[in-house]
Amino acid sequence: MHHRPIFIAIATSLLLLTEAIAVNANQYGTGHENSANYGMQATRIERAVTCVGTGAGFVFDDQWQGVQDDVGWVEVGTSFCDQGAPAAKWVWARYTPSLGYYESVIQYNITIGTTHTFKIYNYNQGYWGVYIDGTRKVSGNYGAGSTSNTADVGLEVTDSRINSTQNTTSETNLYAWSTQSSASSWSGADSCRDTSSHIYPQWIAYDWWRHTLNVVASQSAC
Repeated sequence: MHHRPIFIAIATSLLLLTEAIAVNANQYGTGHENSANYGMQATRIERAVTCVGTGAGFVFDDQWQGVQDDVGWVEVGTSFCDQGAPAAKWVWARYTPSLGYYESVIQYNITIGTTHTFKIYNYNQGYWGVYIDGTRKVSGNYGAGSTSNTADVGLEVTDSRINSTQNTTSETNLYAWSTQSSASSWSGADSCRDTSSHIYPQWIAYDWWRHTLNVVASQSAC
């Protein structure tokens, strides 16, 4: 299961607190954008992962978009090292308090070295779409709220796969929709999260995030 990293205290709800505990079970190297009310977009070259570990787990190049004023979220990314299907594949997921958690594979056997653009966008009155290279792959009504949403991008790894390796992976051309029809480059390196010494994450520019896994690189002060 892939979870959105949480940057704000959410002790006001037992359900949300339970979700936060689940989130903290995984390791993250992620960058955060505050002004993604209606969606976000990132471009990434698929980089290979050398999988280490047994049992359930994953290495996930991912992006997360808040919905319902960040109470819920939608995510899409490239998952590696999954038990039974370790090759690169596109996975999406969503969580809302009313619908719960759901995830599904969009496509198996993604070609390493190819470049793809991933977008999550509130295209109509709370209807959110997951797009890859301009094609909408998934859609659903997950609610607009008052559209006070944020976005995250980067790497998520389970403890069972934390000894895997991945060379430098960049998320570039980071865009956020502050209004229904207005997108712009991320407004700044609003914050970042680094929960493991195995992950080396860094802001290169406001619209360029990069990470490695067990490959030494200069590391931002997350």
